[in-house]
Amino acid sequence: MTSVHNDAIISAAANHLSPHRHGDRLFGDVAAALITVSGDWFYGVCIDTGSGTGFCAEASAIGAMVTATQYRIKQIVAVWRDDTDGRLSVLPPCGRCREFLRQIDDSNIDTEVVLGRATSATLRDLLPYHEWPLPLDENDGWSAQSELSRSSWTSSAGQFLVAAGQDHSAEAGVVGVQAPGTHEPVQDHPVAVPDPDQGGPGILG
Repeated sequence: MTSVHNDAIISAAANHLSPHRHGDRLFGDVAAALITVSGDWFYGVCIDTGSGTGFCAEASAIGAMVTATQYRIKQIVAVWRDDTDGRLSVLPPCGRCREFLRQIDDSNIDTEVVLGRATSATLRDLLPYHEWPLPLDENDGWSAQSELSRSSWTSSAGQFLVAAGQDHSAEAGVVGVQAPGTHEPVQDHPVAVPDPDQGGPGILG
């Protein structure tokens, strides 16, 4: 099937926003829509519960899809509306959802992830270095599988880029960490990342 225009899938996801507060928890403030390769639509919302038991809207939509015995995704988007001004935002999937998408079916590495009205990327673009690496004595592990000059890692805690060959030993960067249930960046949590020049962890934050 051909891709649906970004505006159409964004609007469909927005129609499923249904914020509900229970105590200090908020459910349904993020909604996701996905379209399978066969053209069927599935939807889901986020659920923020304690002790790590909640899940993202994308996972909810994927669960509905798998319940219908479908596994291959053509397009997916997640949206959030700011209740202070009513403005709608498209949210890129967190690292956990990116890996979840990939593991549902190998072909989902080419799923189109909608990032805005005129912006999309494949899951492959958002999840580099997803293949199992070669042993280090075979072309230094990853280098045989990619010619990217910049290495990017994605985690459920946030995203960061490390420039190949750049000296980070005397620098501190900022990592955007997603606050649970808010989808807003938090920058007061140090995050240990590998220092490519020193062979040990560096601290960002």
